[in-house]
Amino acid sequence: MVKKKEFFRKEHIPELIMALKGRKEIPMKFEYIGKSGAENWDKLVQSKHYGVGLKELNLIKNNMNTITNSFENKKFNLIDLGPGNGIKTIPFIEEFGKTHNLVNLAILDISEEMANLAVKNIKKKIKKNLKIKRYTIDFEEGNFAKITKELKKEDYPNNFLVLLGNTVGNQFDRYRVLLNIRGSMGLSDYLLIGLEMRREKDYEKIVKHYHVKEVYDTITTNLGKLGIDKNKGKIEIIYNKKKNQVEGKFVLAEDIIIKIEKEKFKFKRGDKILLMISYKATISDLRNLLAETGYKMIKYFVDKEKSYALVLCQPIPL
Repeated sequence: MVKKKEFFRKEHIPELIMALKGRKEIPMKFEYIGKSGAENWDKLVQSKHYGVGLKELNLIKNNMNTITNSFENKKFNLIDLGPGNGIKTIPFIEEFGKTHNLVNLAILDISEEMANLAVKNIKKKIKKNLKIKRYTIDFEEGNFAKITKELKKEDYPNNFLVLLGNTVGNQFDRYRVLLNIRGSMGLSDYLLIGLEMRREKDYEKIVKHYHVKEVYDTITTNLGKLGIDKNKGKIEIIYNKKKNQVEGKFVLAEDIIIKIEKEKFKFKRGDKILLMISYKATISDLRNLLAETGYKMIKYFVDKEKSYALVLCQPIPL
């Protein structure tokens, strides 16, 4: 039986129940909670076989000057939304250190364990002139304007937010996430988004890099929390062309009953439980998505394979 403490916050239980009941889904964001979830995600980001984390890190380093030139010598707080293991945060801290006497970093994550791992890795590399604040929040629940306003009041007058690791593409409702972030920003703030790109007619290659041990270990973390033996089923990863997203599902090899507090869910052999989604976009898709959620695209940077993009944007008046 799943208890509330295993999902860190009591608000998670109703959402989990509704996702299982309505969509046969275990939201991927719960994978990051707990020690095992943080450890699996850390291994995935650093995996050369998966490759996306290293690709994004190189894209950040190669375009850092162009990104920060947009700031016009203004002072910014650095806000990392879902920092992962913190490795990709370090180049921004180092760059900010050139123009800020004290770098103010705020880490926001649904997982306390992930936030702690990020801070640990950052402190190994950055030894001085850094102040870190951490907050445990879920971007899908609502905006976090109270936090961003406090940072501006206590520290620098502007905020630079980063949303890396294809985080927005992994969300069930990316529109809501972007709207919540938009509601936490002022017109002088910036948001940098990292997102995997869609390469037409290259679906097999897109799916291929998900067939690695690190991905399987990460997306099956919650099965154990629900009492499901991952050996009593198989992982199925497909590309959904209608939704332009990779989907990872657990196909049951036998009937099971999942108990969550007073709720019971019966699943039959052959049923598929959605464990992961990963939306893939084109630059045109991103431009439209940002416009619909209250942003303007300032600049974008794409790797040589056109498989990953960083997008710098700002809020527009609503």
